[in-house]
Amino acid sequence: MMRFITWAGCVTLLAFLTSCATPVHNNVALSARNIGILSLVGDQVRLSQPGFLSSVREDQRIPDSGFDETARKAAADAITQKNPAANPIYVDIPTEELIKRTSTGMLAAYNGGLSDIKPELQAWLRTHPVDLVVIIRGLNNVVDGPPERYFRGVGLYTNVFSGKTYIAAVIGVDVWDGKTLTELSSADVVDKSDVTASYLPSVKDNFSDPARRAAMVSDIKRALNSLVPRLVREVGL
Repeated sequence: MMRFITWAGCVTLLAFLTSCATPVHNNVALSARNIGILSLVGDQVRLSQPGFLSSVREDQRIPDSGFDETARKAAADAITQKNPAANPIYVDIPTEELIKRTSTGMLAAYNGGLSDIKPELQAWLRTHPVDLVVIIRGLNNVVDGPPERYFRGVGLYTNVFSGKTYIAAVIGVDVWDGKTLTELSSADVVDKSDVTASYLPSVKDNFSDPARRAAMVSDIKRALNSLVPRLVREVGL
C-alpha cells in the first residue's frame, strides 16, 4: 500500500504529525498471542541540510547503532502493556536488502513497495507462525517548509533559514495478518525535535565529531522509544 502524509487533510498536528489510521479491531488485538515484530529502521542515518547554493543530503551507516533493537523493544513493551498475554517475537531475518528494496526507487518515494518483502517474511513464517506481524520502517515525508523539505528515516536535519539543527524521525508502523500477510492497519509519524544546543549548524560536522555522533545515536533512540509506542497504540495494539 502506498501512503503519503500531507500537511493538510487527514493529519493531526501536535509535537508530531500522524496519518489517520483505522485501528486493528480490539477483539483481534486482544486475541493475538504470537506477534512478530520486524524493524526496518536499520543502522543508517539521513543527514539533510538544504541550501540555496549547496545542499547536503546523504545517508551514513552507524554499525551497532542499536536502532532496530530499540524499535523492536519499544513495540514489544507497548503491545504487552495492552495485551499481557501477547508473546512478541522478533523477526530475525537479514534486513539490509529489505531496507534497500523498500527505501529506493519510485515506489519508495511514495512509501510504497513494502509488499516486496513478503517472500522473505513468508519463509520465516513457515517455521515461526504468528497471529500478527508488526513492521516498523523509515518513511519519506515533508519535515519542513515552505518550501517543502523531504526527509527519510531518522537522522539530523538543519533548517536553511534559521540554521537550527534537529533530530528528525519519519517512521511508520504497519500491521499485517500473520497468515495472509494482508494489511490490517498502518500509522505514520513525522517528528522534529529541537536540540540545537547539542549540535553544530553543519550536519556533516556533527557526524564526523565522535561525541556529537554518539549524542545523535542516543537522541534517535530516545525518539524511537517515544514514537514507536504511540504508533503501536494508534494501530490498535
